[in-house]
Amino acid sequence: MNNSEKVDMLFVYWECEKNSRLAARAYAERYPNREHPSHSYFHELERNTGSFSNTRVIANQQPIQVNALGEDIELRVLAYVRANPRHPYRPDLVQYLRQGDAERRIMFISWLVTQLEDNPFILNYILWTDESKFTNNGVINKQNNRYWDTQNPHWVFETNNQCIWGINVWCGLIGCKLLGPYFYDGTLNGRRYLEFIMNELPIMLDDIPLATRNNLILQQDGTPAHNANVVKNYLNEHFENRWIGTN
Repeated sequence: MNNSEKVDMLFVYWECEKNSRLAARAYAERYPNREHPSHSYFHELERNTGSFSNTRVIANQQPIQVNALGEDIELRVLAYVRANPRHPYRPDLVQYLRQGDAERRIMFISWLVTQLEDNPFILNYILWTDESKFTNNGVINKQNNRYWDTQNPHWVFETNNQCIWGINVWCGLIGCKLLGPYFYDGTLNGRRYLEFIMNELPIMLDDIPLATRNNLILQQDGTPAHNANVVKNYLNEHFENRWIGTN
């Protein structure tokens, strides 16, 4: 761990009002690709600040602290933080919106409010769907994992694989019923998605009550495969006025 990283740790520690456990979590979230020491290290780092360098021992003398300038800088920073108190705020992760997405959201909300006035149970008839891809090369937040044992098992995670693979999955939710998961190979395109809603989706709906199926509204998020002409033509024929999309 270099001096710059230690300075960042001190800033996070002070932002968290010297709550070492909160500081450890905040530091891990802010710098996920760095080394993440235990929460007690934050307190030790502040207590020993005055030098980020290793102590050295000459004969039987006491350890000598070097780099007194670092201590002066630390004191100035600490004085500023205390004179200008701040509260640590965590950022919220939100969906990135493309041009036109905000307007489409407002249109959907307006439509849904109107539908709820006519049918308070309409949400039970909407089939909410989405697709996702899971890979073996994602970012791992190791702060969420613990291995309990009497001895250190030297537990490791392998990351940055040279051989990258992924798996694609579709899931749906209607009422309290989960549909799927359905796994498919390759990139989702219009032809592959059309085959899915024609051949696989009807089988998944067999366990849904007939009254629900007859009034089912299909929701999809508008990925390019959803907006393929062959897909929209099929939906207009089989889900006339009963499907939700971006186009």
